[in-house]
Amino acid sequence: MESKNLTPEESLDLITKVISEARQNFKDDGVIYIMWGILITIAGLAQFALIQLEYNSISYYPYFIVPLGGIATYFYYSRKKTGTANAISKIVGRIWYAILINVLILSFIFAYVLQANLTTIILVLIGIGTLASASALRDRVLFSSGLCINLLGLSCFFLDYQYHPLVIAITGFFFTFIPGILLRRKK
Repeated sequence: MESKNLTPEESLDLITKVISEARQNFKDDGVIYIMWGILITIAGLAQFALIQLEYNSISYYPYFIVPLGGIATYFYYSRKKTGTANAISKIVGRIWYAILINVLILSFIFAYVLQANLTTIILVLIGIGTLASASALRDRVLFSSGLCINLLGLSCFFLDYQYHPLVIAITGFFFTFIPGILLRRKK
């Protein structure tokens, strides 16, 4: 393969094209943010209700929908055209898969050790993923959402554990579901 030295203008054009393609792919993916926003909101509200009803021993059951969301996400992306993914889209996708795997491991293996700190760690990971996506794609709504998710996650250090599910539900609705809707509308 022959390499060509690009002029600064050609380099800038190439970078702009790659970012534009990634943005277009991402706009199509607002559906995933909507789905995850709904799942997170439902799981958080359901856990909060179970805690209030004093079903503490099963209060984590609503989060069993998270692996189903991961499976749905996998099938959604596997059905999309593979030829449209560029380097930025691939990196963002891999970041999210790494976050999902870590969240599942933390939730289902280390929850007993982490206890009340689990919510903070999970929300910070999700916030980092959202910030990475927003930064790569230069999206202000997602960037603001990522910052808010991080701050809400960190606020859990100061809240009683029984309110953590409400923080999760707020995060899911306001900073995942609504940005997903806005991304779909930009399309």
